[in-house]
Amino acid sequence: MRKKFTLFTFILLNLTVSAISNNGPTVDEILETNQYFLVSQQDGITSIETSVTPGHCPQFMVNPKTNHPKFRFAGVHLVRDPNGRFPPKIMTIREDDHSFNANIFTLNVSNVFQQISSKTVSFVDKKKSLVPETSALKLNKKILSTLFDSTSHMLYVDFSTSDTFEMEQFFVSGLHTDNFKLISLHRYYRSSPSSRFEWQEDQYAGKFYYKERIDDQIQLFEIPMNALVATASEGEAGVKVGKMNKDGVILGATGGAFFTSYRKREGNMTKLYTSLVPANLSAGFKCEKLIKPSSMPNFYELIIIKNNDYCMLRDGTNFDRKNCEMEQKAYLISKQVFEDEPTNVVMWLLVVCIIMFMIIMLLYVYIYWLRSTFVAIEERALPTEFETEASLFVAKQRSFQSAYYDPALLDVSVDKWN
Repeated sequence: MRKKFTLFTFILLNLTVSAISNNGPTVDEILETNQYFLVSQQDGITSIETSVTPGHCPQFMVNPKTNHPKFRFAGVHLVRDPNGRFPPKIMTIREDDHSFNANIFTLNVSNVFQQISSKTVSFVDKKKSLVPETSALKLNKKILSTLFDSTSHMLYVDFSTSDTFEMEQFFVSGLHTDNFKLISLHRYYRSSPSSRFEWQEDQYAGKFYYKERIDDQIQLFEIPMNALVATASEGEAGVKVGKMNKDGVILGATGGAFFTSYRKREGNMTKLYTSLVPANLSAGFKCEKLIKPSSMPNFYELIIIKNNDYCMLRDGTNFDRKNCEMEQKAYLISKQVFEDEPTNVVMWLLVVCIIMFMIIMLLYVYIYWLRSTFVAIEERALPTEFETEASLFVAKQRSFQSAYYDPALLDVSVDKWN
């Protein structure tokens, strides 16, 4: 009985953490769309989620899986057609002691929508549903990371060490066919190490991201995909995005959001901290979970598929671009109305205040006009102050002694003696 109670408490605690750790914006709000797939690669397991319940953490962030494969995953990339002719695929790069393989998988997402009406988060193990297309190359170095550009079909494999910089550039021929292959184009080498690390890509924005330590701070930078060689090999500077926390590794940047992860050992368990942050580094949300170390995958990355690519996978041969874009616009309009509601209230309050002020001013003008037009008759008959002063002035002038003499009184006689 005690064991059952302990197990129930542990499960309840895990569910509570998964539900309340997400105290920020929803996945829809971060991605600015409700048309998305969260494709996480955890060692050899590919999981797909969609329609994450608001207030809950995506399952891949709190319930990671692993199958402990014999090979090591070195990279996972979204393969998409910028012109919208082909549905998106997933490319994985894995290596063993003597070679690395590039595999392109066709995603089958039909099972994801079987529980689309339920309130539970969709989490489907798609490993058996993926059809691989493989091309292998030999190597004798360990891969540090890989980057892919869907526009130019370029794959960059980083073999750098703590002492040197080394990167090889491949062209993926026949990318959207069943017979693709890698063609080596150039090898870049420098005897000094690079100060830039944790490179990531966003196929939708057409950008690469990297971290760099400057003045004991971790800064995040971005560059156009066609500037990778000049930035990584020749040292040209990227555009600063913002400051990043020292704890946490970026494990995905596709689709306009950064997925970061940080692990901390607590006794016999591992505390997994994960977060999803918008590309402008504004507020995102965090999740945390205590898990067994044996359940932690060695390779753990996220790819986001959204908008038209999402509709192509969801609808298959019934895909209609106009209908998909109408869905996007309807969502954005609904979110814009909701988000701008406080702003609209303030704006209308200002308008009402201005109208009230104008009405009061008009009332003052109207009252003044009434007073000046309808004056009482008695007030009109009374002399004004100026009229009174003028009358007094005239009266005073008339009271002065006149020098005027009557001609009849003048003595006009003639002295007869003279």
